[in-house]
Amino acid sequence: MRVWSGVKITVVICIEAKTTMSDRETVLELVKRLPPNVSLREILREIEFIAAVKEGLEEINQGLGVSIESVEQMIEAWTTTK
Repeated sequence: MRVWSGVKITVVICIEAKTTMSDRETVLELVKRLPPNVSLREILREIEFIAAVKEGLEEINQGLGVSIESVEQMIEAWTTTK
């Protein structure tokens, strides 16, 4: 998958900053920033990425996230041989 320089970062920042952009506005902003020769499949992948990030941020706001400390402990447990 190609990563269009700055596209994902810009959209993620907009989502994270809790702007009042609707989903439609977010997609329109994404499409405006993509190169003219981008395929429909690549556009779909970008939209799916944005949707996943937005969903994850909503889960964090609902208290469903996992702290970095907990993740570090999980990784330590997984990688430590007994």
